[in-house]
Amino acid sequence: MSGTGQLRIEVVEEPVRAEVGPDLRKALLGHPVVRSRYPEADLWLIGLDVLDKGAGEGEEANAFFRAVLADMGGSEVVEAEGRLWELDALSIIPTARHRLPNDEEHAWALEVVRREAGLADRIDAGEVEPYRPMPPLASGLDADGSVVRAVTVGLRQGGAGGDAAGHRVVAVRTSDGEVLTTGPGLLEETGADCGLPLGAVQATPDPAEGAQQARVRLWRGEERLWDLVVVRPAGSSGSNGSGVELRLVDFQGVRALHRAHAPIANVAYAGGAAARTWLNEESEFDADGEEPLPGFRVCSAPPRTVLDKGQGGGSFRGVALWLDGEELVVASQLQAGWHRYLSQWRLAADGTIRPRLGFAAVSNPTTCEPHTHHAYWRLDFDVAGPEQNQVQERNDPTLPGQLAPWHTIRYETQRSRDPGRDRTWRVRTVRSPHGYGIVPGPADGAADAFGAGDVWVVVGHPEEIDDGEGFTSDPARARAGIDRFVSGELVEREDVVVWYGVHVPGDSQAVVGPELQPFNWRAKVEREPYGMLEPPVHDRDDDDFEDDDYEDDDDEDDDEDDE
Repeated sequence: MSGTGQLRIEVVEEPVRAEVGPDLRKALLGHPVVRSRYPEADLWLIGLDVLDKGAGEGEEANAFFRAVLADMGGSEVVEAEGRLWELDALSIIPTARHRLPNDEEHAWALEVVRREAGLADRIDAGEVEPYRPMPPLASGLDADGSVVRAVTVGLRQGGAGGDAAGHRVVAVRTSDGEVLTTGPGLLEETGADCGLPLGAVQATPDPAEGAQQARVRLWRGEERLWDLVVVRPAGSSGSNGSGVELRLVDFQGVRALHRAHAPIANVAYAGGAAARTWLNEESEFDADGEEPLPGFRVCSAPPRTVLDKGQGGGSFRGVALWLDGEELVVASQLQAGWHRYLSQWRLAADGTIRPRLGFAAVSNPTTCEPHTHHAYWRLDFDVAGPEQNQVQERNDPTLPGQLAPWHTIRYETQRSRDPGRDRTWRVRTVRSPHGYGIVPGPADGAADAFGAGDVWVVVGHPEEIDDGEGFTSDPARARAGIDRFVSGELVEREDVVVWYGVHVPGDSQAVVGPELQPFNWRAKVEREPYGMLEPPVHDRDDDDFEDDDYEDDDDEDDDEDDE
């Protein structure tokens, strides 16, 4: 435990449920369908996540899951979907995406480059700095159509030797160790030099050796304010991970969110290039403090990420937690090639939740070109339970034909932020007058054609945890595919999911994100199931609402101001 003032942080072990342990992994890898389709592949289970919610223990035990299998001797990635206790009905889904290189593969490729290119002395002297570039692979196809895997290595010269700064990107073919200097994704030589210094990286543990998740609580004396599960980026869900992930988020003993994470991130360049990136590769940063669980560090002072230091590097990989006044801050630093991301959640003692993302890059030859980062949080609200939730939207001035600023969203939809109407949203249960408002951040940007959208309101489905796209540099595939989830389903009084996108210029190091504000929150909501429904604190008139606006069986007032 650690504390500042009256607040203290508690971090304890949160075991992975027994149903997704070694027995399931063994069953998946040895499943007849898997082995018959991939008899020669060296398959490893690199991702496994239980995706849906159960109403009781029996249903929970047979929950829907998605697994990711990778051929460690090749490049293929396969997904498997099914129910925990119905493996005979397992679905095997080949994908078009390739397995990203891991730490060991990068280290091997760099050693080959040091030896074969005669760069060992210059790298050791600091005259050439190696780094992980984008794209991470320069794979091609053999004559028979099979993938020829090649891991890329970036080389920046201009260190202690005093040479002019410049970059090269080469690749090492995994089948025979040949160094490739030309081809798609490779760079022979350029004088362009962008980004922050790489910084020194001290030896850090493999994320797989630490705890993948922890139970975190925030206390004020004997009062438990927050109780949630924090999943580190290396164990987060989705095709590309989703940063620091929060699950089963309770404030004052009442459920607010079932899951909150950022499963989609991409970057688009002014020249038309684009890439889907990933948010599960942890990067080193500075964090001093105690480590109650390996990979979870309770800090005595704010950690220093690339955005704080102005350079990369550090000595810790994992999740840092600390108290910033009245807020519990949970954060990690991630990398995707030369891109660096801050993934952060700020949980205030008054119940406010601030999802935050920051964007930067270390030394590279590409980000000099104007570009925009896009990222999308998936907020699976369970206000006092997974059902009977609804989303309402506020516009000031009101929308044409509407009599009041607030209206209920009845069907799945996409919405723009529209700052000209001071647009906000709120998610609440129809069973009581409390919920969470969603107030856009001032620097969250507006979607362009590639950015896809700002806000989506959809019904929660286990197979819609992301759009299924892995890393790609194809602009059409890299674009977020959240629109496909908008299928016209009734979203009122359902299990509600809100997607929230941000669009940040590459030359801005702003930390962005919305503010989730609780309203009428009570630890014992069942004692006062009715009362005035207050909107989020956001420049409004308190007389916009009537008591019957939230009653289960009387929708007359809602119908007046619905779209």
